[in-house]
Amino acid sequence: MHKLAELVLRGRMYALVIAVIIGYIPLVSWGAAVVVAIVALRKGLNEAIWPLAGASIPAAYAWMLGDSSFAGVLLVSLSGALVLANTQRLEWALLTVCAVALVVLFGLEVLMPQQLDRLVENYQVVLQQLDVNLQQAVDMRLFALQGLAWSMCWIAAITLLVARWLQAKLFNPGGFQREFHSLRLTPVASGCLVLAMAVVQGFESVEPFIPILVMPLVLAGLGLLHGVALIKKWGSFPLVVAYASLFPPFVVMGLPLMMMVAIGDSFINVRERLASK
Repeated sequence: MHKLAELVLRGRMYALVIAVIIGYIPLVSWGAAVVVAIVALRKGLNEAIWPLAGASIPAAYAWMLGDSSFAGVLLVSLSGALVLANTQRLEWALLTVCAVALVVLFGLEVLMPQQLDRLVENYQVVLQQLDVNLQQAVDMRLFALQGLAWSMCWIAAITLLVARWLQAKLFNPGGFQREFHSLRLTPVASGCLVLAMAVVQGFESVEPFIPILVMPLVLAGLGLLHGVALIKKWGSFPLVVAYASLFPPFVVMGLPLMMMVAIGDSFINVRERLASK
């Protein structure tokens, strides 16, 4: 992948063409957002406009088919990359991803309801093909919104992390590891996220926003586990268990646990305490 990153950073047309090509490849189309993000991280907004223009072509095609997540990922990941490039603070970048994703999702729901209707239709077609009948059990509009929140916010965060990893691999070996291992939210940030989740859960119409609010806490929890594992020399087994807990059927326990770990670390700074010993 780093060879492809080198090619992307070689010039504007390389970045533009590669973003277009990757954007049309099924299952890895999110890689176009990585192209945009790494150019933004390395060269800033003026240069990132070129791969963004390229990635916008397959994103527009997906939009016409009713999939608005691709365009959302591009916008959200670019916002996070610009904040990270200017602040060198990964936690601020992830909070930006969270905030912009909330704005984009709210904008789609309020300003472009017809696009959301098309997304609901696509979900219904897929569920019918899978012979799954959820229409009677859940509100399909809320179900579609929640799916859009998960895909848009989390894929944007992952593309940002991948872009940062590639940038570090090319220009600052080991830099991404140090950055992710030290990832920690401030008490104010953690408190605001927890408060927002508590408020959102009281209103069914905005419950789909919860996956977006969860993301910074979960990633901060993973960063803490990586940092502690390195300090205590635990090896990779605890990390494998931690990542496995974020997938079904363990996710119902793993996700809240990871969030609690991140919230606790916001107030007591576990790594600093361990390092001091």
